[in-house]
Amino acid sequence: GTGAWCWTAQVLVFDEFQITDVADAMVCRQLFDACWDRGLVLVATSNRPPDDLYEDGPNREHFLPFVRRLKAACKVSAVAGDTDHRRLRLRGSGGGGDAEAPAVRYVVQDAGGARAVVTAATQLKAAAPGDLDVVAPSSITLAGGRSLLPDAALAGWSARSSLGRRGADAGIFSFDALCAEDRGAADYHALARAFPAGVGVADVPEFSIAKHDAARRFITLVDELYEARCLVVVVARTGP
Repeated sequence: GTGAWCWTAQVLVFDEFQITDVADAMVCRQLFDACWDRGLVLVATSNRPPDDLYEDGPNREHFLPFVRRLKAACKVSAVAGDTDHRRLRLRGSGGGGDAEAPAVRYVVQDAGGARAVVTAATQLKAAAPGDLDVVAPSSITLAGGRSLLPDAALAGWSARSSLGRRGADAGIFSFDALCAEDRGAADYHALARAFPAGVGVADVPEFSIAKHDAARRFITLVDELYEARCLVVVVARTGP
């Protein structure tokens, strides 16, 4: 239970702390109350300040005591700035200067799955380094004996040549294939390793609270691709 590790741990660290539904809100209140009662130190990052957590959520009044205790127990520091440090890590090594590599291409097109895949492949071919061309897609292996087949694939000359290695350099997937199913960071890490030239995500829907699980997976996907310095092309039904 919570008490067992609270007695042995001194610091608890959360990255990308967020509350999206009433179940999360209630669990967090009980969990952190137990931690703080035992003197545990919490360190967390979040895109929202404490007062905005679970904003406009149902029964939020039951969550407000946690917000008050969070603010009393933790020092809140705003990390503000115009620089996206993740993009700085993606700078190309051959271009020189301070120009950033094209980390993400975001295209708005509400035209259905098949056309979105074609658009993603076209954009990825234009943005990725090297001379990529369409090849037959093949499945990549995920943990647990699972596999994932891209909707389309691109490869450079060395991968297309009979003298070079076989396999694709870039893969294009539907949003549902990557985020509507039960997938995690390890799956997306494997995706980045399999397609070092880039990954396209086609037909991304407009998010709502009803699709918060898929939205979380999408955030994890983009984070993993950023960490791997992998180009991302997004074809979405609406703007960001």
